[in-house]
Amino acid sequence: LGREPQAGFLFEQGVGEARIIPIIEAVVSVYARLAPPPKRLKFLATELGEVELQRLIRAEPACGVQFPQRGGFSDNMTQPSEGRKRVLHPVFAGQLPAATLRQLAIFAEKIADSLLHVTADQSIAFPLTAAADPERAAAELDALADGDRVEAEVNFRICPGNHECKMGLIPTRDLARTLLATMNPAAKAHVWALSGCSNSCTQPQLADYGIVSSKLIANEDGVRSPRFDLYVRRSGGLGEKIQAQLTVEKLVELVQEPLPSAWRANSR
Repeated sequence: LGREPQAGFLFEQGVGEARIIPIIEAVVSVYARLAPPPKRLKFLATELGEVELQRLIRAEPACGVQFPQRGGFSDNMTQPSEGRKRVLHPVFAGQLPAATLRQLAIFAEKIADSLLHVTADQSIAFPLTAAADPERAAAELDALADGDRVEAEVNFRICPGNHECKMGLIPTRDLARTLLATMNPAAKAHVWALSGCSNSCTQPQLADYGIVSSKLIANEDGVRSPRFDLYVRRSGGLGEKIQAQLTVEKLVELVQEPLPSAWRANSR
């Protein structure tokens, strides 16, 4: 709840953790009720004024709620001082069948204090109890693997694409499987990300190699085909766009080549 130029306001100073979600819910309720689409929150601040907007937010029932204090992830995740370890279950393209999720929940209850965490790389992490044997836990987790386990073993972040998202330009899961089927073994050791549109929800600029579906181009027969931008991250910063307007065929050709020499900027 920081300041925006001209219209923003500071609701409270030093908001405690137990108050953050209730205040956010109150703000969203006021916004949803009073702001006509596609106006943003600053529209209400301009129209109503800071004092009135604060009054409306404070009047929301949710605003008065205070959550009980709870331990954060740092209490449960792997801590070297505690000697705790974790095992991972890779999830291909973020797609996890309900039956597999139920099995993973049972596994978590038995061996990880009923905890499981979703990682930024689309894996499910289990912080093991002190009594758990990591090797045995990993073997048991492998036995729960579904049919996408082979694809999931490559660190490849993939958004839903036009399988499920109205912004998606391509069927991302299909393209990812095509790339993985021909990918050079050296490439499989790197972190990949594929975004189905320019919104870049999979953070391709933070992967070793990022692919962004940038546009659809109409062919001579009127059929539209996708084009892709390729990013390479050479240091701790954001990835650099080294190629643009790549076709599917060119992407397949590139992932078959050794890395990183074949991925130099402006290569064709």
